[in-house]
Amino acid sequence: MTAARTPQLNDEDLELLSAYIDSRLSAAERAALEERLSREPALRAILDELRATVSALRSLEPARPPRSFTLDPAQVRPRAGPFSLFTGLLPLAGPLVAVLVCAVLAVTVVGRGGLGGAPAAA
Repeated sequence: MTAARTPQLNDEDLELLSAYIDSRLSAAERAALEERLSREPALRAILDELRATVSALRSLEPARPPRSFTLDPAQVRPRAGPFSLFTGLLPLAGPLVAVLVCAVLAVTVVGRGGLGGAPAAA
């Protein structure tokens, strides 16, 4: 058994047909497309398929969600965990590390006798 196959459509023609079905074409675009539809039976067949698809989709009953997906505040409040003490101190971690790096750098430079000093005699 051989099924009738419609030719593949490029994206521009598909967009054009979709806009035609939705009445979103200008008068000139609509006239040009209707002229093409009268000359191209394959394009007319695809338009009929698209119309049937739109009609079938519009006749479906809207799907209802199985439950409500709204969250109440208790569900989104952060829970206290083993690291909850540290989360309050986390904003201070960056500045504390910067101070420690400066302190280590200062101790290293002072321990060598300055930045541009000559090496000490042995």
